[in-house]
Amino acid sequence: MARWLLEKEDGTEINFIDLLAWRPLLVADEAVDDSDKVLTVSANKEWKIRSVRVEIIATATAGTRQMELQIRDGAADILWSALGGTATQGVTLIEQYGYGDAADILIPEFFLPAGFDVHIFDNAAIDAAADDMVIQMLIEERDAP
Repeated sequence: MARWLLEKEDGTEINFIDLLAWRPLLVADEAVDDSDKVLTVSANKEWKIRSVRVEIIATATAGTRQMELQIRDGAADILWSALGGTATQGVTLIEQYGYGDAADILIPEFFLPAGFDVHIFDNAAIDAAADDMVIQMLIEERDAP
């Protein structure tokens, strides 16, 4: 089997095939601080999103919340977006939303380079600073070629 070696600046060698290997990874934001969050692809990495699970805990502030997921480029241009199901969420409720492989809302296969992001938020912004939201996103990640 042929080996494709690359020499790094420090003189060490790495196998180019290993560089391109996708690895499963859980990316999470579990800080209970608001309902508007952005998860950004790290420098020198690429992501493929497999699934996203969102849990929102609404305050007693009146209003109908609607979760939205956006995939954006480095300039925050929206490449794709979807609302979190057809139901909207009322006050003082805990709701879960799913996107991706094991959910009702499928995410197209995107290869997201460094600087692109996933923006998840209540698009009605009812009580964004006080509502609590946690996110678990299962991705595949690789080093950028």
